[in-house]
Amino acid sequence: MQEEVENRTVNLVVSTSRLTVRALMSGIAKFLNRANHRVQIRKDARYQQKVRRKQEGPRGKQTVRQLVRNSNGLKQLPVQDEHLKEFERVLKKYGVDFAITREAGSAAPRYLVFFKAKDESLLSSVLAECTQRQLDKSKDRKPSVLKRLEKMKAMLKPAQQKIRQKEKDLSL
Repeated sequence: MQEEVENRTVNLVVSTSRLTVRALMSGIAKFLNRANHRVQIRKDARYQQKVRRKQEGPRGKQTVRQLVRNSNGLKQLPVQDEHLKEFERVLKKYGVDFAITREAGSAAPRYLVFFKAKDESLLSSVLAECTQRQLDKSKDRKPSVLKRLEKMKAMLKPAQQKIRQKEKDLSL
C-alpha cells in the first residue's frame, strides 16, 4: 500500500508571484499534457460567469452607444431633474437596461432616458411605482425648516411692534 502511494506522488513546482487556484490548475494541466494525458480542467465558476457576462454585454445603466450596440430598437422618455434619481433607482430595481442624456437646448434641466424597445412593457410598472413614490413623498413631507422659521417670524412680528418705549420725564 505504501509503495503505491509513493509511486503516485509527484512534486510540482509552480513559480508565480501570487498562488491562486487558476495558477495551480494550469501547472497541473501542463504537467499532465507533457505526460500525454489529455485532461480537461474545468475553469472555476467565477471565471465562467465573468465570460458569460462579457458576452451578454453591459446591464443596467450604460452609455447610449453601448445601448445602441446591444439592442435592435430604442425608445426614449423625457424626465425632469427632480425625479431623475428616483426614476434611476426604480429602473435598476427592475433590471432595465437604460442610458441617460441631458436634453440639449432646454433652459430647465431636462433629461432623456433611453431604453430598449423590448423593455417597454416593464416601463409601465416602473412609471407606476415612481408616481406612487412621488405621491407618498408629497403626503409625508414635512414643511422645511426655513418655511417654519418664516412662519414663526410672521407670528412674532406683531408682538415686536408692541415694545414699550421709555419716555423721559423732566422732573425736579
